[in-house]
Amino acid sequence: MIYRIYYDNKKRKFATRVKNREELILLRNAQQNLDYLDRVRKGDQTAKPHLLQLAYNMGHVEGALAGCKSIGSYFFHDVDCYDEEHSKQTKELILEKKDEIGLRMLERSASGGWHLVCERRRGTTILENQVRVATVLKVEMDTGAKDLQRVAFSTSGSDDDLPYLDDCLFTEPMSAEECEAEYELLRERQRRGEEDVPAGAKKANKHYRPWEEAAEKPHPGPPLKERESMEKGRLCMVCAGAPKHYGYGCTGECLGTGCKEPGLQASPLHLSLGLLGFYIYYHALKYFSNSRLRSVLSLMMRRSSARCCSFCDPGIHSFMYPAAEYFCCM
Repeated sequence: MIYRIYYDNKKRKFATRVKNREELILLRNAQQNLDYLDRVRKGDQTAKPHLLQLAYNMGHVEGALAGCKSIGSYFFHDVDCYDEEHSKQTKELILEKKDEIGLRMLERSASGGWHLVCERRRGTTILENQVRVATVLKVEMDTGAKDLQRVAFSTSGSDDDLPYLDDCLFTEPMSAEECEAEYELLRERQRRGEEDVPAGAKKANKHYRPWEEAAEKPHPGPPLKERESMEKGRLCMVCAGAPKHYGYGCTGECLGTGCKEPGLQASPLHLSLGLLGFYIYYHALKYFSNSRLRSVLSLMMRRSSARCCSFCDPGIHSFMYPAAEYFCCM
């Protein structure tokens, strides 16, 4: 949806929904907004903060924006242009590929670039969608312009400044509960590092070109032999989930005696390395004086003992055997 952003006398940010096309055009063509726009385009940047401010990323919100946790079905994307010719070519390209990128609104920015509002794919973050659009159009993007409450300084309602507008933007297809659940889902994906974007998209860059950087491919999962074992039920659920959640290949040879799937025997090499790791951590707990380190090591040991196998702890593996191929019960 489209929200008009305003501030109280304490500079706190508030939002109110723009209900339809007519209301949006009236706001954009308000004489005060046109006057400030004229000043900005003549080089007076002090007038820019006084332009009409609109937001597009949020789902359901009314009133104060502080603590908003509702993501909507659309997202804002800013494209800079370097001159009038570049701006014209970019506009033609965007409209040509509007169906491919899910374009719902296109407006010329005060500086001559373009503001896009596109449909966000469910289950994916704003950044993932911005990378997708930038890759399709081969246009630079600002990796920092992905926050939920991102505000755009808007221009007029003329055909030159607003060449494309889909009325679907004035409604939100998801319910308030769905928007909040989607927000929490995407936060968890970000926390786990599961966003499907190139590594460079996570770094501050106002002129990022995602198509020039190969996207990190997801882990292919366990080898064919192990996939067949999973299908036959040979692996316990913890082992079967390890490749998906941690990106490690599972061998099906669970270390220790507490595995949920009886009958799987550890190889002598696996068991020896596991015992060695246990021995080192035991003495580290005994002799290290740093209380924080002791607490971390204790937590790791408690986690490992509560899982499938006594020695299969991701913390121990990543510290002791970072290049090993035999990661098993995570």
